[in-house]
Amino acid sequence: MNAIAMEQRRRVHGMPGRLVAGGAAGRLPSALLLVALFLVLASVGAAQQSDIRARAVLSSGLVKLGGQVELRVEVENAGSCRILSVPKVENMEILGPGPAETSSYAHRMNGRLYRHTTMAWTLILRPLEAGDFEIPALRVEVDGEVRNVPDEPITLKVKKDIAGAELGFLEIEDVPTRVYEGQPFTLDLRFGWADVLTLTGAALYLPWWSELPGTLDVAKPPRSLSQAPKEIVVNRRLKVLIDPLQGEQRGEHQFERYSLTRRLIASRPGELRFPQSTFEFSELVSRGRGFEPDRRREFYANLEGFTIDVLPIPEKDRPLEWTGAVGMLKADRRVDVRDVDAGGSLELELAWTGEANVEFFELPDLERLDAFEGFQVLGVTSEHDALTRRATYDLVPLTHELTEIPSVPLWTFDPESERFKRIETEPVPIRVRPVEGIELPSGPAEEVFDIRDVKSHPLDAGSAPAPAGKTVWWTLLGVVAGWFLLRKAVRRAGDPAAPAIRRRRSARSRLGRSLRKARTAEQQSAALATFLGAVTGESDLAWLGRDPETWAAEREVALHPELVTELRELQGELDARAWGAGNEPMETRRIEQVATKVVSSDLLAGSPTGSKFGGAL
Repeated sequence: MNAIAMEQRRRVHGMPGRLVAGGAAGRLPSALLLVALFLVLASVGAAQQSDIRARAVLSSGLVKLGGQVELRVEVENAGSCRILSVPKVENMEILGPGPAETSSYAHRMNGRLYRHTTMAWTLILRPLEAGDFEIPALRVEVDGEVRNVPDEPITLKVKKDIAGAELGFLEIEDVPTRVYEGQPFTLDLRFGWADVLTLTGAALYLPWWSELPGTLDVAKPPRSLSQAPKEIVVNRRLKVLIDPLQGEQRGEHQFERYSLTRRLIASRPGELRFPQSTFEFSELVSRGRGFEPDRRREFYANLEGFTIDVLPIPEKDRPLEWTGAVGMLKADRRVDVRDVDAGGSLELELAWTGEANVEFFELPDLERLDAFEGFQVLGVTSEHDALTRRATYDLVPLTHELTEIPSVPLWTFDPESERFKRIETEPVPIRVRPVEGIELPSGPAEEVFDIRDVKSHPLDAGSAPAPAGKTVWWTLLGVVAGWFLLRKAVRRAGDPAAPAIRRRRSARSRLGRSLRKARTAEQQSAALATFLGAVTGESDLAWLGRDPETWAAEREVALHPELVTELRELQGELDARAWGAGNEPMETRRIEQVATKVVSSDLLAGSPTGSKFGGAL
């Protein structure tokens, strides 16, 4: 759900046996190595702790006297957990907790494997009189640590009589019964009241609003409104914008109507639970005199709880090229110029539009497409809104023989047909002009041999006369002089690979600057991907969604397994934070520690610009 990303792969190789400090390499003493290993394990433990989440939710915030509600306590990703004590509330009977419900599952998102475990308990609350009750936190032991769940008391309203069904309503439009992992869906709440009421207050109680595990908030498409949005209080503490709607006749009364819309993406398989929601509104009966309070009559309209099943993306018939797109998309393209010199640059802008997870799927990698062998990809930038993902590729045609920019394919999973579909852009005709004075070689190539070449036929004894001794010496002197002249010319004209080398050398310092500016885990993840792209001589986005273990295997680069593990855990925590932990940034020191180990590894070996990483930096 590349970004998501969002979503990115986290498998890379090895921790080196040597670390670079101050530009000089030296072996770490055993004690220092043990300390470093301890710090790594401690940081991993802290990362695991940060993935643990606990919450408590009432099945309804409003109940009629004589009824009961459920209090559900859930703890995610804990190794062990138990409820130590249940609070006592005056004039309320609390039964339970019952036996724990345990569930666990694993799922893949953008090529990465995620595992989740959930332990849940249910308590029954039976109020003995009407009024407003505050349910204190429960004491829960999670992996040996005692926590209060929830952080703040929960409020429960108990009424002798609940009126308002005929004077107000709370509904939801077209809620889906099931969606697929990564599929966006919209919850469109509609509520209102009869205009015969002199309304003095209105509020919504939505237990699922603040936190709904297994979902991510995404941008909503803009809506044209005839009136400016208004505000309403949600869960007695949040002010949320609502959209006015056209009035509607219901039975005997004309109703004022409003809409509250939330757009979500299902980030993992399972069941999404939405407890009962309540619309509270009141009218003024009489003004109080002196110190007497105003008299108000309260009304309530309920929306029964519901569930949505989230299905995993099927493995059957899944293309290897699928990069995580889920939904119905159409593709379009545009170029800034169609007449360009060989070696010049042009911008190819691609746009994918539709009801899909446009923010999170990985972009097509043109460098991996055979059809783009005649182009060099200098880089790519990306942006998105609620319904469109745009990517701009900076391309350089390398030969005047090119006549078009090929079509760009993208595989997507269509939840309606439950099938994978391939969509692609139309090719773009272009004209590439040869640069004057530079001709591509034509005709049969001259036969040239170097020391590794072997002739398949013997030479005649007289076909290659032995050179004279002076000729050999003059030839050697010419080679040496030519090497010095060539070296001097390169220094003057500039090494073609110099920008890439400078980019590698500054990668570590630029990562530090980017991390200091980063305010979210997503920005930290992008900074790490840019760093890895720089040190391997590739584009900034090359490492977004890439499987580093596969990358290393294709280039025959042997990296230490410990660095693979550290980088996996680092990228995994960044993804988990960006996807399901409020996008909170992690401590930058850990990212910089892993980056320091990367720069002293053999990660650069086998890259296009190629030398040992430590030597390059």
